[in-house]
Amino acid sequence: MKSLKLLSILFFLFITISIQAKDKQDTLYFDLAWKKCTKSKSSFYRIVSKETDTYKVMDYYITDTLQMIGYYTSKKLKVKNGIFQYYSEDGFLTSEGLYQFGKEEGVHLSYNKGVLISQVNYLNGMRNGHALYFSPINGRTIEGECVLNKNEGLWLSYKVPSIILLKKNYVGGKLNGPFQSYYENGNIKRRDMYAQDSLTRGNCFALDGSEIPYFEYETDAIYKSGPEDYRKYLSDHFEYPEYCINKNIKGKVYLSFIINEKGEVSEIKVVKGAHPKLNAAAVNVFKDMPNWTPAKIDGEGVSSYFNQVINFQLD
Repeated sequence: MKSLKLLSILFFLFITISIQAKDKQDTLYFDLAWKKCTKSKSSFYRIVSKETDTYKVMDYYITDTLQMIGYYTSKKLKVKNGIFQYYSEDGFLTSEGLYQFGKEEGVHLSYNKGVLISQVNYLNGMRNGHALYFSPINGRTIEGECVLNKNEGLWLSYKVPSIILLKKNYVGGKLNGPFQSYYENGNIKRRDMYAQDSLTRGNCFALDGSEIPYFEYETDAIYKSGPEDYRKYLSDHFEYPEYCINKNIKGKVYLSFIINEKGEVSEIKVVKGAHPKLNAAAVNVFKDMPNWTPAKIDGEGVSSYFNQVINFQLD
């Protein structure tokens, strides 16, 4: 009887330890769209572990590189509560910040390959306090104050802090009052006035101070005459790989690309891929694309960033 009792106790202990170990750490697998899937079809995997009164989540690329580390209030993983850090697949920290019961709190930072691109203060999930944004594409920094998620007061833009290129004023999140830009030598370039986000009057000036015809402060990059020409180009240059047709291979390829200050298509990248032949076909659509009219800030061409999804489907 003693042996049987001891065996029962050991069996109970084994069951208890197994249950606790399972509760302590689970591994889940996800596809490119972050939908749960089998390990063989996964692009990411997740390890969940319980730590006192919180659940620690570590997400990994399938290459075993860390993608995210963060904390949730329960195993349902619905409410963020703690420091969250996100990483690119090549190991760079891309963002970090504190969440308190699902809402951003304190300073949140974002990076591009180690370069700080945003520093924003939050209060109870809303931007509140100083905010700074840097564009590695055009080299400009813009900064100012926020109050309960709305821009407020004077905001400045510059490439070098000592050389201000733009001053603009906000009231309750809307442009109000002077909106002035400057040449790098300090001379006035434009003098606009706004009321409740609407331009009421504006003047533009040459480097020597003489007035010139008015032009918009900011314009987007455009392909030929607009979206219709862009869609026509994609349609005309779309080629479904014969190999994938024969094998009934389908999928979506997520691309990013830059239209540089000269209007050239550059830095075409597969952000989320499908079959390698589909990835290559999607990139080829843009490789020989004619130049665009580049985006402009205050009359000067600047680079701009685009995303495009190419959907390979077979009827």
